[in-house]
Amino acid sequence: MAYAFQEARILPKGYGVASVVSTNSVSRLEVRPGTTVRAFDPTLGGAKFIFLPTIASVTVGSLVRYIQSGSGVYTTSMVPNTAGLSQPVAVAMVAGAANNYAWFQIEGTAPVKKAAVKINANVALFISATTGRVTAVVASGKSVVGMRSSNSASVVSATSVVYCTFIEPHMQGAVI
Repeated sequence: MAYAFQEARILPKGYGVASVVSTNSVSRLEVRPGTTVRAFDPTLGGAKFIFLPTIASVTVGSLVRYIQSGSGVYTTSMVPNTAGLSQPVAVAMVAGAANNYAWFQIEGTAPVKKAAVKINANVALFISATTGRVTAVVASGKSVVGMRSSNSASVVSATSVVYCTFIEPHMQGAVI
């Protein structure tokens, strides 16, 4: 993926924020957490990203949840195997590290980590039993709303990622 930012406010300043596949330490932070930007990739097309803190367990393609506290502090964590959380999710563009920040994709098409199951083309996705991954196995209260597989053919069980298309996805809320 070779996304290039389309907005002048995210021009390079020497600290690596000009790429969706770079990270920044807290001491070199130039973009505020929660900043969203649009970018374009010649193969995958347009996309939208959000700047968030990373965690050590995140790998490229991991599905993470993020939330902003009342005091404006953002936190991220791997999407757990829990129903009814109703929280926004994003796809990691880089491997995480403690005390770093990075861009996470919230719109467009990207490879997303998946469970060891076959995923057909253009199907709804659900939270997997494995944290940070998706599955096509229907699970009550675990739908990833706003995200579908976008592969042109079935993806076999052994493949670790599936291409997905999404628009600001979130985990399904509690059923009332």
